[in-house]
Amino acid sequence: MIRETIEKLLRGEFICPITAPKSFKDLEDPKTRRVIDQTLALLNRKVSSTANHSVYFLIWDKVKDYERTKVITEFNTIRNQLRHIVEFILLIMDASLRDNPLLSGEQISKAELTLQVEKNASLEERLNNLMLLLTPKKRGTSIAQNIVILLDTLERYGIIIEPIKGAGVYLTTGKIEYIYDVIDFIYAHDKRFQENLNLNKEFIEEDIFNDA
Repeated sequence: MIRETIEKLLRGEFICPITAPKSFKDLEDPKTRRVIDQTLALLNRKVSSTANHSVYFLIWDKVKDYERTKVITEFNTIRNQLRHIVEFILLIMDASLRDNPLLSGEQISKAELTLQVEKNASLEERLNNLMLLLTPKKRGTSIAQNIVILLDTLERYGIIIEPIKGAGVYLTTGKIEYIYDVIDFIYAHDKRFQENLNLNKEFIEEDIFNDA
């Protein structure tokens, strides 16, 4: 089991109670965590977590010159996904008439989301704009098709998971809270972030991305 947990981490997976409950327990247990940490230290890696310890992931321990390119590539991959994820969160929030951010373990129904978008012109416009960002050359011909493409993409990003394949019911993973931490980090270190994401002032003032 410990080996499986280590392999998941080395593959770049984010481990939370939703995606890998057994591996999550390994990382929560002091005895197995010690073995995992000792093994990863030999590879110049270590386990990190979000501020609220809702998800675990692997980072480099000490970044050496020859590893710097890998680190930059990993960060840029996440950074390039941020706009899509932010717009997805806003779409879900608007569709469910909520003003609090999505957290890990929350349920998203494909059928319900499709229904809400189909009967709301502003949601349809938001979806269309998101699809232009997401897959400008691969848009569906209907709202239902675009919802499928959107959910498939966010599942590929690791933000949601469909526990029962084909059921159309998804759960948000702990990675969504990692994304909030990344956004906080970029806000603190990159003044261009707000402009690049084109977040509206009201959204920022509500401090939606800060952990409660």
